[in-house]
Amino acid sequence: MKYTIIAFTENKPGILYRIADLFLRRKINIESLTVSETETHGISRFTIVVDETHEIVEKVVKQLYRIVEVTKVFEMKDSDLIYREIAFIKVSTKTPDRRRDVEELVVLFGARVSDIGQDYLVAEMTGTEEQIQSLFLALKPFGVKEFVQSGRIAVVKDTSSVTGKFASFVKEPSHTVAGIELSAIKRLELMGRQEKDVVSLAQGIPSFSTPIHIREAAKKAIDDGNADKYTPGYGIEELRKVIAKKLKRDNNINVDASQVTVTHGGIEAMIAAFIAILNRDDEIIFLTPDYASHITQAIVAHYGGRPVFVPLNENDGWKFQKERLAAAIT
Repeated sequence: MKYTIIAFTENKPGILYRIADLFLRRKINIESLTVSETETHGISRFTIVVDETHEIVEKVVKQLYRIVEVTKVFEMKDSDLIYREIAFIKVSTKTPDRRRDVEELVVLFGARVSDIGQDYLVAEMTGTEEQIQSLFLALKPFGVKEFVQSGRIAVVKDTSSVTGKFASFVKEPSHTVAGIELSAIKRLELMGRQEKDVVSLAQGIPSFSTPIHIREAAKKAIDDGNADKYTPGYGIEELRKVIAKKLKRDNNINVDASQVTVTHGGIEAMIAAFIAILNRDDEIIFLTPDYASHITQAIVAHYGGRPVFVPLNENDGWKFQKERLAAAIT
């Protein structure tokens, strides 16, 4: 089925290449691609027509959201759009009579004359593909010197009822969240749950219970009224002091409690660091294959960094090569 994908992007160098490369890597044939300006300064509008299944179109939409410059994406059927295509037809007009006949045909088909030369005339037509072809066939006997048909331009009929791939009764999440896909390891885990005879090794879930002394301490904290209050944003001071001692003892890192922040695991710590130290358009270099959550962190910190991937080579045992890293630094 034919779908029209409308993507709004920041005007940045290379954005056209990145969008085209996404479709190329997925081996999706683009029937037409049109770039136009919007009323918002610094924002471009891509109208991309593809003939694909809805499943593939949904995947492409998610991948588009992973491009840093993309701010909004819609995917539409023709019934959701008011659309037109633009064509320029350069016709030979050797005599005044012939030019007059061509001009009358152009007006008759609802087109306009956009340029006139000494022995030619350029007709500009905006309409459906069928209307453009009808004008082309009518002008062909006069001698068509050049025929250029650009991509589709489209307006969404009702943006309140069609918002990307989400139904109107569902509040659409931010484009950052919409661009996050399940990691391969999570997909494997979900697939394993559907089969009784599968033992999932997808995640490192302990096979033992929480040690009894930790459970007892947690219960005591609740009974003593120490688990029903807000804690300091940096974490409980006693805990931060113990962490500082651990870092000195086990890691030879000298810090005091004021330099320690307690987070809900390493992922929160890393994304907090990303948001804190990265400015817009700073680049983050990822060695791939990598831990899938790191890429997600970069996506969530969307305006705080741009991921740059440096692949390791399986043929040489995944060894780190400083030359590749150096080449990725801009």
